[in-house]
Amino acid sequence: MTSSPLKSIFQWLWRHLAWHGVIAFVVAVLTVFALRGIRDPRDFGVFLPIIVAWGITRNDKASPISKSLAWGYLLALGVGAIVSRIPRLFPNLSVDRQFDPHLDRMLAWCFSMVVIWLCGLLPFNVFRGNIPLIQHGEPVEMSMFTRRLGMFTFVLLWVLFLPIAAKKLGFWPVFK
Repeated sequence: MTSSPLKSIFQWLWRHLAWHGVIAFVVAVLTVFALRGIRDPRDFGVFLPIIVAWGITRNDKASPISKSLAWGYLLALGVGAIVSRIPRLFPNLSVDRQFDPHLDRMLAWCFSMVVIWLCGLLPFNVFRGNIPLIQHGEPVEMSMFTRRLGMFTFVLLWVLFLPIAAKKLGFWPVFK
C-alpha cells in the first residue's frame, strides 16, 4: 500500500516545519545561555519536552494519538518560529524584555507550548487513554471511573483557567 503524493508532500512539510521550530528553539535557548550563562545544570531541562516528543515520534509502540500529540508539539514550535517574527500578532508575548524582541517572543512561545503540552495535552492523552479497550472489556492500568474523573477535572480546569492562562502567557489580545 503506497501513500499518495499529496500525503507525502504534507508529511514532508510538517516534518520540515517541526524541525525548523526545534532548531529555532535550541538556538534561542543557547543564545540565552550565552548571554546569561548557565546558572544551574537543571537549566537544560528546557530541552526535555523536545527530547520526549522526538522519542514518541520515533517509538513504534506509541499510539497514534501519542504520536499526533508529539508531532503537534513539534509543529507548534515551528509555528512559533514564524509567529515570533510578526510583532503585531500576540503583541504581549514576552518572557524578558531585556532580550532581542524576536528572541524574547520565540522563548515566550516555546515556554507557552511546554505549558500547554504538559498541562493540557499530556493529561488529556493519559486520562483518555484506552477508553475503547475498557469498553471492549480488555484489561488496562486505570479504571474507567479514574479516567472519567481525570477527564472531568482536565476539562473543568481548562474551561475555568484558559482565559486567565491565555492572558498571562501573552496570547491575549491576539492583534495590536
